[in-house]
Amino acid sequence: MTKIKLSYSVLTASLLVTLTIVVALFFPGNGSTAMAEPVESGENAPLTVEQYKNYLKNYSDMDAQKAGVSSQYIDSAVSGAHDVLVKFNELLPDQQQQVVDKLISPDFNDLTPDSDTTANNIVGVSLLSTKTKTASMNYSWKPASWLPSILAFHDSVSYEVKGKKVLKTTSDDNYVKYSYNPLVSLTKTGDKRHVANNLAYTWARWKYTLGVNGNGAHIGNCNLSIWGNAAGSLVKYHAFNS
Repeated sequence: MTKIKLSYSVLTASLLVTLTIVVALFFPGNGSTAMAEPVESGENAPLTVEQYKNYLKNYSDMDAQKAGVSSQYIDSAVSGAHDVLVKFNELLPDQQQQVVDKLISPDFNDLTPDSDTTANNIVGVSLLSTKTKTASMNYSWKPASWLPSILAFHDSVSYEVKGKKVLKTTSDDNYVKYSYNPLVSLTKTGDKRHVANNLAYTWARWKYTLGVNGNGAHIGNCNLSIWGNAAGSLVKYHAFNS
């Protein structure tokens, strides 16, 4: 499957300091988040293997909200954390540490497009000779090949079609399905849709932040675009960093 390259710059020393401060937000000691244990003074890393296990084990609605998961997917994100934990516990200690290291300094080199066949096969509602079609795509990312993906986006665009002509877009849906990185949150900062060259188009941008609820050091933007044709099929997609 085609891999879309998304590159992030190496974190500077000052950014790592910011990260350490931000991580303290995840360890308030009041039980309000999945990671209630504070990082002890003198530890070299802002996130340990055991803390990540604890995060997945106790992943809650609040953790999903802080990570930027869309409201309609919070329940499934919470239930999916258990599956990630099971896979994580099966790894060797060195593999577990590699995963955690990538969460501390995320390098999103590979964002994988996964065709959303259920949405692509929507028949649409007939209104005289006009029909509504939907084209969509899911994108996912994993920090290591030994784990299921820990981050997934969804993009879709609905539009009216008459014969072989795309008339107009009627809606778009761009959201985060799940995210299991306690150090990074996602915030959608823009989206648009229109018809061009007889194709329905949608674009959305999310910013990555070292911190919760989009508050913290801004480390990059993820842009996702898709195009659908008159048959309701996805014909083009593009993901890029900015």
